[in-house]
Amino acid sequence: MSNTQEISFTHRSDDINVNQIRRQGDVPGILYGSHKKNVMVKISRRRLMEEVSSEGWHSLKNIDIDGEKYTAIIKEIQTDSLTHKIIHIDLETVKPTEMVTTELPVRFLQNKNVSKSGAILQKEKDTVKVRCSAQNVPEFLKVTINPQITTVYRIANIEASEEITFVDDPKTVLASLQSGSYAAQEDEPDDEKNM
Repeated sequence: MSNTQEISFTHRSDDINVNQIRRQGDVPGILYGSHKKNVMVKISRRRLMEEVSSEGWHSLKNIDIDGEKYTAIIKEIQTDSLTHKIIHIDLETVKPTEMVTTELPVRFLQNKNVSKSGAILQKEKDTVKVRCSAQNVPEFLKVTINPQITTVYRIANIEASEEITFVDDPKTVLASLQSGSYAAQEDEPDDEKNM
């Protein structure tokens, strides 16, 4: 936690409409948890974007609300479906050793053998639900794509520490490699149908 950058919020009043807060360039939010009653907060949208971009939002966070200190995880970030701007944030207070269940993004790392083979990676699922202590939640899960080993990648192929337990079925397919020649054939027009 010592290397975790602190995110500063301010209290907000229930009397102020959330749309007004957004027009002022801020994002409304709420802090909740079993150790604390709900706290209504807000933060500059620009500041929040900087934090999400640099720190990620899945790992444990140090939260400051007008001088009050908390340890929390970002439970949910809501975005506008049209503008994709962040419009609300949910924070949940936790203890570092407390067990939490969360959904993490999967990053597919392709080695040079993939480009050499001309294969195309088709993703079926890019998030996986896991359970671990709050202090051990990573920003993402990693799968190394290597056609020399396998062409079908499942949750069981994820490279993760022993502290992480997968909630989803390990046999669930995340992605598969499709040969480049087959993909090209699929993209070619059917001459008979076009006649």
